[in-house]
Amino acid sequence: MSNPGESADGQGEPGVGFALAMLGLVTAVVADYAVFQLLDVNYFRWYVANGSWIALVVGGVAVAVDLERVPGLISVYPATFLAGCFELIGESVLSLDVEQNPRSGPRAVRAGPIDWIFGALFAIASVVVYVVWLIVIAPLQYFGNIVAGAPARLAVTSPWRSWVRRQEGVTVVGRSLAEKMPEGAEETGLARRPVALTSTITAGLLFVIGQFL
Repeated sequence: MSNPGESADGQGEPGVGFALAMLGLVTAVVADYAVFQLLDVNYFRWYVANGSWIALVVGGVAVAVDLERVPGLISVYPATFLAGCFELIGESVLSLDVEQNPRSGPRAVRAGPIDWIFGALFAIASVVVYVVWLIVIAPLQYFGNIVAGAPARLAVTSPWRSWVRRQEGVTVVGRSLAEKMPEGAEETGLARRPVALTSTITAGLLFVIGQFL
């Protein structure tokens, strides 16, 4: 799993990949702005007005489907961020299995005779949502993550971890180097769910900004 604080090549240094990825994100923002203008809508105002809800939904999805497996989504490096976006979409699309096999699975949850129809519709809708998110939301989300993702990136890249260990009715809370966490301890703190944390901070920031627009 790549570190959200590093570039795609793991060096954390801007280069050709950095420049091309940044150019792609800036171009996407400009194109989105132009398209929204054709619809007589200000892209930035629309994003601020709806971004807090979008961020909260992303935060909920992060918990539900484990977006934490794609830490590149909060990377400050554009190439790593874009790689995370495509990784998320690729894994999600490949997991959309609508092939029906009535003999597989537990008896109580076997597929019904028309489940494949609704499954196929869900798969199509999911692909559309992913494409719209990648084109319309993700470009501005990256620039928002530069600010909102700072606490999560600092927590993830810190060698220290907070943890809790529960045993025989006793709860022990501690902090130590990651490699020295006690056996059986459960990690807590900001580093545990950096993507969800970033989305929550984004929602708060956009809500505050929206009060002044």
